[in-house]
Amino acid sequence: MAVDGYAAIDRARVLLLEAALDGTLWPEALSAVAAACGARSGQLIDVRSDGGVGVHWLTEVSEGFVEEVEAFGLANPVVNPRMRIGAGAPLMKAVADQDYVDAETRARHPIYAELFDVHDLWFNCQVVVRRDGDRLTRMSVSRTRRQGPMDAEAFRAFDALAPYTEAAVRFQSTLDAARLGAVVMAFDAVSAAAYLLDEAGRVVATSAGGESLAASADIVRLQGHDLLPARPEHHAAFIECIGRAGAAARSGVVALNPPLTLWSVNGDRQMAFDIQPLPLARTSLAHGPAVLVLARPKQQPAVAPADLLIQRFALTPAEAAVALHVAEGDALADIAEARAVSMGTVRSQLQSIYAKMDLHRQAELVLAIRALV
Repeated sequence: MAVDGYAAIDRARVLLLEAALDGTLWPEALSAVAAACGARSGQLIDVRSDGGVGVHWLTEVSEGFVEEVEAFGLANPVVNPRMRIGAGAPLMKAVADQDYVDAETRARHPIYAELFDVHDLWFNCQVVVRRDGDRLTRMSVSRTRRQGPMDAEAFRAFDALAPYTEAAVRFQSTLDAARLGAVVMAFDAVSAAAYLLDEAGRVVATSAGGESLAASADIVRLQGHDLLPARPEHHAAFIECIGRAGAAARSGVVALNPPLTLWSVNGDRQMAFDIQPLPLARTSLAHGPAVLVLARPKQQPAVAPADLLIQRFALTPAEAAVALHVAEGDALADIAEARAVSMGTVRSQLQSIYAKMDLHRQAELVLAIRALV
């Protein structure tokens, strides 16, 4: 290897170590890695098992190309053979296009003709530097058509720099995780029930109060990495708020959600959930938080009995009125006459009330409403 080649490797090593401490230096470090390998572009991408993309740097490409290639399916192994081969390669094993891509493969996958070739990213060499649970982090360099496939000298430079990339990724991830832990400790100090979610809406950190609340499964519960209300009728609104906050975090647009009220399973208490976007750290290699979910007790309001039945059991206004009549001891015929409806309508409404309140007889309904109001 020429003296200039060793100097380029040394420069890239220094920049990789600096990037471990300062994530904003990753683009410069990756450009240096590419230069040391006689390539045009350097890349570092963090991919989740669900196909979501976290951190992604790609140097020396036109503005908007990163977003374009992600939307095309960069992280999808079916769409992108480079991702398929990388995902299955042994950890820290360099694999290059020339090892697995032939003319037929290029013709069969439009991502080559429509993106890689058009933007002169003809030849790629990659290495998976981290594979933890449901994610992998992949570093690569891409050479132009004129630069040609990776040669022996380029492979030597790539192999020399891969361990430094791995060390930088893991060191920065450790720092990011420590910062996340400090945030959780702050919530613990004030006994707050808090959950930190990533862009995909998955829980990445939980305060002690949040763990306790979810463990009871009375108002919310944890299902894998998903935080869900205990009552199914609250799911849609809760998921919508999280999705809206995640989208706001990604775009940087302020979009505040009003507090969302969730009831306990048996309807005896309620809590308010503040679901808000957080400033998203694009340089984070940890599961960076994008959404904060903060739960706080909500004082039981003075609510009209009919409204209480509607809120807690999703009764219709007509069903709530019938339920209250029954609780007062009114006969079904009298209820039908008072409401100017048929007996059949009242009986149908009563059956719906039983189903929604998980009851079977009028006596149970009377007791339930008396306990409620």
